[in-house]
Amino acid sequence: MNKQIISVASILIILGIICTGVVISSNNKDMQDKQGIDDNIMMEIVSEYDSIYDNSNTSELEERSELIIIGTIQSIDGAINYNEKLQEYIMTSTIGKVQVNEIVKANSDISVNDTIDFIRNGGTISVAEYEKSLAPRQVMRQGLNNMTQEEKENSYVKVAYMDDVEIEEGKEYLMYLRYDENIDRYRIIGMQYGLLEYNESTNKVKNNETQSWENIKYNI
Repeated sequence: MNKQIISVASILIILGIICTGVVISSNNKDMQDKQGIDDNIMMEIVSEYDSIYDNSNTSELEERSELIIIGTIQSIDGAINYNEKLQEYIMTSTIGKVQVNEIVKANSDISVNDTIDFIRNGGTISVAEYEKSLAPRQVMRQGLNNMTQEEKENSYVKVAYMDDVEIEEGKEYLMYLRYDENIDRYRIIGMQYGLLEYNESTNKVKNNETQSWENIKYNI
């Protein structure tokens, strides 16, 4: 299978062309499912993330966050792009569950050991769901009209953002979140700055730019 990699200059373009359905994985065969999906990714869409915020500014990120936790990813439940509540397409996003191990900041009734639903920009969806959002000429331009329905259901599109990191099930992270009432989930904000892998034994987090382990710095 030939894989296409599309680089997109602005997140606004992504909003205009990327609309997906849902890919759900079973907890009993997550690794097999993920490997199967990874092996069948036919297109990668990579975008720069334009933001009015300086995500690298920890103080600003803390201020924007309603909830800051150290938590373990319990499950990655797939990717969505359709908001059932608003009945409209949204940016392709990964959804899942995280267990709260430690609370750094909270403006809600979240407690340690709670499990909360999260959503995060980017994700991998089937071609069959991806093409539902496209205009006919976009389908033809990308050659999707030449695929069978079976091929579309078993091939995938990966949507990602430059310099961002992938979230992984079972890992522990320092996470910056805001509640998104439009989708009833906590949204991980700040891209690669809002999701930092945490090492409990050293009490350090991984800098996603340098890949070095650093002491946690709070300004709260």
